[in-house]
Amino acid sequence: TANNHDATTTSNPAVVDGIFGKARKFDGVDDYLSLLDSADWDLGTGDLTIDAWLYVNALPTNPVHFISGDFGNDNWAVALQDDGDISFTRNTIDGVNTTNQPVSIGAWHHVSVVRIGGTVDIYVNGMSKFSGTYSPDLVAEGLWIGYGGSNDYLNGSLDEVRIMKGYGMSADEVAEAYRLGANHKIS
Repeated sequence: TANNHDATTTSNPAVVDGIFGKARKFDGVDDYLSLLDSADWDLGTGDLTIDAWLYVNALPTNPVHFISGDFGNDNWAVALQDDGDISFTRNTIDGVNTTNQPVSIGAWHHVSVVRIGGTVDIYVNGMSKFSGTYSPDLVAEGLWIGYGGSNDYLNGSLDEVRIMKGYGMSADEVAEAYRLGANHKIS
């Protein structure tokens, strides 16, 4: 990666066509990526952006933390709920989520979590689906992609995962990131 955060694969998630070049496909059983501890995963209480392109093969029976900062029982995560909602949470402690099933099976969705000044917005396909106050101190000792611990595996694909500590994208920037991918032909 551009920031020298190279992932280790577990159970060899497949390389598939994505929005921009190639993506990783997770089988929902035991595939995931892990990254070593970095201060970049300690998101603190400040501004942040976490975004990715998500393709869902099947909705989970329990929430799946598809991008997760590993910190024992205090993980932070972007998760897919069993009804297609997207949540941003600190494990089972607290969190916020979208409503009205914004993510469907069999299509790519651009998902962004943005926190600016304590206000969190969750975007799906460039549109804000939740806005509210949420500013806990988020720490991590590593990063998981496609997995969140305790048999919490994504059945789907991820492309262009970005974590920006200290920078919250504007609504216009999120919409532009979505438009760039939505208009890009999948190879």
